Amino acid sequence: MIYLYIGILIVSISFALLSIYIAKLLSSVSRSMNDLGNTLSEVEQQLHGITQETEEIVQETHLIVDDVKEKTDALQPVFHSLHGLGSSLIQLNRSIDGVPSTLRTYTADHSVKMTEAYHWGTTALSLYQKWKMTKQETH
Repeated sequence: MIYLYIGILIVSISFALLSIYIAKLLSSVSRSMNDLGNTLSEVEQQLHGITQETEEIVQETHLIVDDVKEKTDALQPVFHSLHGLGSSLIQLNRSIDGVPSTLRTYTADHSVKMTEAYHWGTTALSLYQKWKMTKQETH
């Protein structure tokens, strides 16, 4: 019977040690859970701060986009004017490009008349000079 009491004593001591170990384990788990809760609370606060900053940045971005849109809309008439100016310059360049060929055609058509006018001009000039010389000799 003594073995029975010794066996019960060993089982009781083992149960007590097991109970102490489980209590320490649960206490350690409880501390870990508290630390985890504190950490999650800090993370939640940081996320709240980040969320507010993100919302402010998004609002500022919307304001900037609206401002850029307004300024772009205000510049549209300038762009249209520049487009019109570019078209006018292109037409002017085309007109200027056509001037030499027009001059060539005009001079080719009127070269005979221009030659005759030149000859008449030189003849008139030489007659005027002769008249001037004769006038000086008579006076």
